[in-house]
Amino acid sequence: MDDARRCIPLLLAAALGLAPAPAQPQGGIELEVELGQVTPVCGLMRCPAGAGACDDPKVAIPEFTPRGMGFRGLTLGSTTCSARTDSGGGAMVIFRVKVVPPRPAAPPSGQGAGAGTGPSRGSR
Repeated sequence: MDDARRCIPLLLAAALGLAPAPAQPQGGIELEVELGQVTPVCGLMRCPAGAGACDDPKVAIPEFTPRGMGFRGLTLGSTTCSARTDSGGGAMVIFRVKVVPPRPAAPPSGQGAGAGTGPSRGSR
């Protein structure tokens, strides 16, 4: 019976979503953000997330989007950012944010390398 009583607080905490936050790597979760874009953090931490902040707001800032909270890259560089689980009332999760140049746009579908260049075979 004593074992059952000891399990009740754990079961209650789990039912209320008060389980401990997942472990994070030493120094924080590495997050690459393209310049001018927002990278969502849901999936990397328990959401809804809130109470976001960055050490250097010239490099990145927290921003809410329809896909949840994320970080927007403002200038190339690195900064440490954080967010809290459970709409800002839960555990703090640390991110090592690196803002990188935007990736080149992929060619439109069907426009592989060399498509549409030079004469076609069989033309005279």
